[in-house]
Amino acid sequence: MTGAGGSTASTVTTGGGSTNLGTGTTLGGATSGGGATGTGGAAGDPFAPTVTPTKAGNLWTFTFGRNKLVVNAALGARVTEFSIDGKNAFHTEGSTFWPSPQSAFGWPPPPAIDSAAYTATLVDNVLTLVGGTDSTATDGHTVTNVSVTKRFSVNEASGYVTCEYEIINHGTATASWAPWENTRIPRSALLFFPAGSDISITQKSFMHVLDLAAVDGVRWLDYPNAGVTGDNDIAEYDGAEGWLAAADKIDTTKNYLFLKQFPDAAPASLPAGQGEIQLWTSATAAKTYTEMEEQGAAKSLARNASYKWASRWSLTEIPAEVDVTAGSETLVAHARSLVIAAATTAGN
Repeated sequence: MTGAGGSTASTVTTGGGSTNLGTGTTLGGATSGGGATGTGGAAGDPFAPTVTPTKAGNLWTFTFGRNKLVVNAALGARVTEFSIDGKNAFHTEGSTFWPSPQSAFGWPPPPAIDSAAYTATLVDNVLTLVGGTDSTATDGHTVTNVSVTKRFSVNEASGYVTCEYEIINHGTATASWAPWENTRIPRSALLFFPAGSDISITQKSFMHVLDLAAVDGVRWLDYPNAGVTGDNDIAEYDGAEGWLAAADKIDTTKNYLFLKQFPDAAPASLPAGQGEIQLWTSATAAKTYTEMEEQGAAKSLARNASYKWASRWSLTEIPAEVDVTAGSETLVAHARSLVIAAATTAGN
């Protein structure tokens, strides 16, 4: 885990409203690391919502600097675009959110959470999307009696996107749930994350395990050079430092870094049989993407109790002098230079 606490990034509550999402260090520009240290309040908080999204039908669009973020309220409130200079870092399936563990609902994910329309409102530059309660199993999944609320906001000065998710238990019994963010990205991307403690996870028989050996404490998935030939290939590990990154090309001369930051979760805090970091891909599936996933600590929720958890994203150009290849020390150093302690350690 990185640094000292900061403001709460995850909490259990019985009421609504937004959590205090913390302060920290600004990105300092599209291509640089570091920047001025935040001191709290509107001027120093790199997560303060300062960008007003526009609405066109069911699409809500945040435009800031070289970036654009698009949320589709009619499709599970998924983020379907996060782009830099017009280059979308996401697959068209976008980024979604599920409660964990999956064993509690089976497959497919509950439509009310994953793919049905959410009701959107905009207040003080925070886009809030409220989903329906998963109370009917029309497609074979097991009912969770859970609803999800998503809140998206952007700070233009820092370039950070805040994604806050709230799991609400509408069931009569106490239930344990963990947050699970699943972002689909092109298979061309180079993924990497700091390695945490060694854990043993037993995968289902149809899964093919990808062994990502740690290089200087960092694990890498270089799909184009990984020799993946089968279906349902998965890598599941404990992470460290509270971040997960992907690098890919903006164009023939420039590269981008998509960085996700989240509260680092200890293995013992996760649902049984789960890893904090999960990467899924397939060489045979029609949908050619890699799932870039992270989970948070599980919390016990009484009836009508809720659990808020936040991740922060940035999408920036990688400086030309950084080596964008698997095992690159300069690429890891660049990613670490963008990490904000308050985003990765608070709440756990």
